[in-house]
Amino acid sequence: MPNPPARLVRLLAAVTVVAAFAAFAVLPSLAGEPNGEVRASAPKYRGFVTVGRGPTHVGAQGNAWTLVFRERAAGSVPFKACVKHLDRPRVSRCWRGRTGASGSSRQFVALYVNDTGGVGRWRARWFVRGRRVAGWRFVVRPEFEG
Repeated sequence: MPNPPARLVRLLAAVTVVAAFAAFAVLPSLAGEPNGEVRASAPKYRGFVTVGRGPTHVGAQGNAWTLVFRERAAGSVPFKACVKHLDRPRVSRCWRGRTGASGSSRQFVALYVNDTGGVGRWRARWFVRGRRVAGWRFVVRPEFEG
């Protein structure tokens, strides 16, 4: 018959294996991550700039610059999105918006970026209840450069 300390060691080992399985296999699927990835500090909000399908940091003047704002939990969140030309400090503008049922919102800013601001370094920021929740830097290059 095994002594009590050996039995206790086996019991603790079994509990550790079960806890590790739960932490790495079961909990991510309960958290809503479709591929089981663990995102320890996933931001609640995400903002980026696009000129087509995906996020971009560089594009040409004349592109269809669009600010995209997303939240993890789909709902209706009011926000403010701002762009600022970093090379021309007085060139900045903000828009108010609200995420839709999908948790996403798009703000077409090409007319302002291309015509008012133009070529140079830009910064986009998103605010919820006055607090900055996302930011993105991008560069507008001359239309016919190259």
